Amino acid sequence: MSGIIIYVLVAGVAVIAISYAMVGLCQRYCNKPPSKFGAALNSAAYAAYIIHPLVMVAATFFWQQILTVVGVHVDLANASTYEVPADMSPALRWVGFLFVLTVTQVLVWLLALGLKRIPGLDKII
Repeated sequence: MSGIIIYVLVAGVAVIAISYAMVGLCQRYCNKPPSKFGAALNSAAYAAYIIHPLVMVAATFFWQQILTVVGVHVDLANASTYEVPADMSPALRWVGFLFVLTVTQVLVWLLALGLKRIPGLDKII
């Protein structure tokens, strides 16, 4: 029991110390004006935040369709909140994660940058 208490205390202090060190390092070495591309991404960040759930759901649905085409059984009837039963290997799960991550990131940022170019909408998002 005392080992758990010590762990919790040390972990709490470590988290605060690491966070403080990261903020200090970023202030010292990363505090520069962004490039043109970085400034465009900065201005589109809120739009990306707003639309990312829709894009992520669409990318996940597309991955499910790919799994169905290649013969992996996806059991939506017995799905829980966080996991859908499917007959696939851990490697295929990682491939799915990377697929959804990549498709989501590419589409979200392209859509967000496009939305920022629409007159009137650029003031809202």
